[in-house]
Amino acid sequence: MESISKTGDYYVNSPNDNGFQNYHQIFSTTDRNLTSFRDATVIRGENYHYYVTAVNKEGLESSRFANRTLYDAIPFEPGINTSDNVRIVPNPYIINAGALNFSEPNQIKFFNLPPYCTLKIYNEVGDVIKIIDHLSGSGDESWNQLTESNEYAASGVYILSVQNAKDINNTGLPAKNYKFVIIR
Repeated sequence: MESISKTGDYYVNSPNDNGFQNYHQIFSTTDRNLTSFRDATVIRGENYHYYVTAVNKEGLESSRFANRTLYDAIPFEPGINTSDNVRIVPNPYIINAGALNFSEPNQIKFFNLPPYCTLKIYNEVGDVIKIIDHLSGSGDESWNQLTESNEYAASGVYILSVQNAKDINNTGLPAKNYKFVIIR
């Protein structure tokens, strides 16, 4: 059994992917009793895709297409019972930063969120440009920098407001505001 992984997009026709060229082997075994594997090398907030193949004694390998993940596997941390420690990554977001950004273009990640909350993003004049209902129970959320009117956010200073926050026991938490910068 071989386990293979990659970061980025699932679709082969994505501009960020070249077929199976971005995959790399992360595990291999000849133990027939081993039926699972945990990838401990993942980076929180990155999207991963996997496929598993089997090779017989003659070297014939099973199809990669039949055993690959369709949906992103995204490692995350569970939500925390406070809205005081939210992290915005990267901050500032610089479009030309390359490797300092996530593998998905235009992604800003919000970490250490409460399990349930509403994220409102305001521009520098106080207009709400995006509302995200965070209901997953995780401590992570991402924003692709698209506004409610489906336009990319311009360069500027933005405010993330964590509102209607609730912990895992459905207890209300105070609202908090955080500043971040986008440079296009």
